Amino acid sequence: MSTGTSASPGCAPRCDIPSLPPVLVGALLRRYRTRAGLSRQQAADIIGASSSRISTLEKAPSPMSAATVGALLDAYGAPDREVQEALALLTYPGHKHRLDGFAPSKVWVDTLKDSARAALVYSAGPLPASLLPLPDRPAPANPGRRPTSAHGCRTVLLLHESVLDQAHDGLPRLIPLAEDGFITMQLVPAPVAEPVSLLTEYTCTAWGWDGSSAQRLRSQVYVDHHPRQAQSGVRNGPAAAGERQLLEEAVRRALPSQWSLDQLRQAARAAEAAGSCAARPTAPAQASASDRRARRSA
Repeated sequence: MSTGTSASPGCAPRCDIPSLPPVLVGALLRRYRTRAGLSRQQAADIIGASSSRISTLEKAPSPMSAATVGALLDAYGAPDREVQEALALLTYPGHKHRLDGFAPSKVWVDTLKDSARAALVYSAGPLPASLLPLPDRPAPANPGRRPTSAHGCRTVLLLHESVLDQAHDGLPRLIPLAEDGFITMQLVPAPVAEPVSLLTEYTCTAWGWDGSSAQRLRSQVYVDHHPRQAQSGVRNGPAAAGERQLLEEAVRRALPSQWSLDQLRQAARAAEAAGSCAARPTAPAQASASDRRARRSA
């Protein structure tokens, strides 16, 4: 994460959507406390507080003390880098819904995964494994329940149809996960606008969610990744309206998952065949997205 992060002007203090810096730091506190195997009461004993105080810090409804956060993260064994990044986030005054220049490392992505019940990913470009909320290993399947990742986060991966005309090293890894049900993967037709690079919506439960639309808006955090630029950012609340609208349109227009998976298998096989016979210029070329659309409409 860049320490030179810029933030948008503060929101009204009475806004009912949590301020973004405490949201992120609260999720980090929860991640490292659970990784350390400590209960809320055990964590409270470290700072001479009550277990409800730890719960409040992790739910981040209000500003938090940098000294308290630093003491807890140190006691949890968090690396110095993450401690300093968390303290830097807490320097932003006011009620913020937008952090530009925040380029989340894998630790911060995993932090959001740990606190999320669902992740919705929309991509039209490279698929950096370190940034995707995908399982490192599948969790044991329970009969009658949809499999989830080791983080317990259900992931829907939306791929813009343009990816079928590109060579992606990540496809061989994604396809088995989709086949086994650990992610749901769907293609989004070309007329829908592409994300700039990689856009992820996390519906987090660390701050509670009763299933209502209003509560969902309070719990959603949007991360857009620009791997080689400084404009990567994290947003929630009113500042995330554009990201939310783009994802809603992509979900509405997304093609059936089984059809999408078949198309991705074909694209992966074509890319493998092209790589094995690159020296043969007469090898048949993969059909373009426009050809596929023409065949579907015929």
